[in-house]
Amino acid sequence: MGNLGFRFNRIDDRAFQSSTLKRLLFFNNHFVFIKDVMHHFNETEIFRHSPKLKYLDLSGNEFPSIHVLEKMLSPVKSLSQLIIDNCQLITLPENLFSKLPNLFYVSLRNNRISSWNGQRVFGKQSSLRTMRLTGNSLSTINETMFPRNALTHLSMLSLGNNPFACTCSNIWFKKWILTEQSIFENYPELYHCKTPPEKTAKCPKMQYQQISDVPVQIMNYSLP
Repeated sequence: MGNLGFRFNRIDDRAFQSSTLKRLLFFNNHFVFIKDVMHHFNETEIFRHSPKLKYLDLSGNEFPSIHVLEKMLSPVKSLSQLIIDNCQLITLPENLFSKLPNLFYVSLRNNRISSWNGQRVFGKQSSLRTMRLTGNSLSTINETMFPRNALTHLSMLSLGNNPFACTCSNIWFKKWILTEQSIFENYPELYHCKTPPEKTAKCPKMQYQQISDVPVQIMNYSLP
């Protein structure tokens, strides 16, 4: 059901009702997942009757509210692979990943995601093994975004082509890369410094092109 070639504004409550449906490609349809006078879909019913759904691609649609994803997908306990690329998301859905015990792969590429609360997003434990966030708006990565105790299964993380700031705020990120470099897909090729800062009281100006070029000692620089 991808690339239908026309815009539509209605999805019937049981459009995807099936006891055998395992794979659903609903991508590039530009559907706006919002309930108003112009659009219709039932956020709690849309996938409730697809008990065996394992693979879901919702890329190329619009989610004006991030909260709708949690309501839509929480009932799909069988879901193992989720693709939500190019959907204009600005953050990650909270209280979702921890409710999907079989979810091991999620792709959120080419959105506008800049930050999130890791504890609320991943909960106490997540089954995620692969996470792709390439081409978003991430400038700083810190330990509150990726709580390592909740992501013990994570073995592949794609953060390339984000506008990273090579500043003191990314010290934790650089140290994490140094200790677990093997999990970062396409590192260092796609990890570029987008905003080297002007010299401040805490950080010197850095003229580096890639995060891999920035010594931790410089990122950790501070005046006495």
